[in-house]
Amino acid sequence: MNTTHEQTARNAEIVSRRLAGEGTAALAREFGVTSTRIAQLVRRQREKIGEIPTRPRVKAKPRKREPREVKAAGTPRRRATEVSAPIWPDVPYTGPVTVVPGTQVAARPFSMSPAMALAAARARAEQEPLRSLAGIRERRI
Repeated sequence: MNTTHEQTARNAEIVSRRLAGEGTAALAREFGVTSTRIAQLVRRQREKIGEIPTRPRVKAKPRKREPREVKAAGTPRRRATEVSAPIWPDVPYTGPVTVVPGTQVAARPFSMSPAMALAAARARAEQEPLRSLAGIRERRI
């Protein structure tokens, strides 16, 4: 790896030889750089001595965003929405059910056993909340 002083000396030699009339491709092969890099070095040197005007810097443009992202970013949230109903009912529905003839019915409705609920609660407590690709955190239930 070249030191900064060696690289500066190399760049100065490249510029002086290019301004003396040597070809870009030959210099690029000799010094192991691209011809585009040779042109950049020469242009920078000519700008530094005032031979050519400096290029104006391009102002950075904001990235394009979806309209829904812009709308969501501009809306301040004052308070969380109140929960109107629990996400999961505590007990499974056991009310009246009309079974249409010809349908296949499970032997009994699905319900989580207390042991399985305890295992799920322990696993949830041990894990970090997952992040989705949209950046939303998983809710803790």
